[in-house]
Amino acid sequence: MFRIQLTSTRGLVIDTLLTKNSFADSLDADFLERAGLYALDFDFVRSRSLYFNAFTGVDETDHVQLIDLFLTYAGPEKGRLIYWTRPEETDETE
Repeated sequence: MFRIQLTSTRGLVIDTLLTKNSFADSLDADFLERAGLYALDFDFVRSRSLYFNAFTGVDETDHVQLIDLFLTYAGPEKGRLIYWTRPEETDETE
């Protein structure tokens, strides 16, 4: 579980809690049941949105799913979370 909080001098701007279930409609149900959300890394800011990379996976296996996401922090769509899954990165030497 990860919490994203953004504040300004006027107070709280956004407060969002992310869990593996935040991505449930894009993950296989069996994978979702066994997986955990293990990393959330900030990537960049653009167009009133914070961009992140997330890592979900099943302990002690190679079964992982990478997720890119953005969270809108201003404007009429404040609080909107959009995400998409990425194919697992492979080693080019294999």
